[in-house]
Amino acid sequence: DQRVMEHFIKLYKKKTGKDVRKDHRAVQKLRREVEKAKRGLSAQHQARIEIESFFEGEDFSETLTRAKFEELNMDLFRSTMKPVQKVL
Repeated sequence: DQRVMEHFIKLYKKKTGKDVRKDHRAVQKLRREVEKAKRGLSAQHQARIEIESFFEGEDFSETLTRAKFEELNMDLFRSTMKPVQKVL
């Protein structure tokens, strides 16, 4: 979840110039929605993350695709496969 959160924090900063890391409440909102989106990706190819009044009264709306999720976490997936392959 942390990697996906970092992705959206950086994306938001790039679009708005604002860093939400300073706002604990905004980070918690994002964490909650990223978790929901991650679960949604098990059944769908993409999930929408929408947060009203995300930061300084501004709304947040982005899409997380399964491909982007896998890209952000590919090194973790690969590192967990090595021990599994050894066991097999």
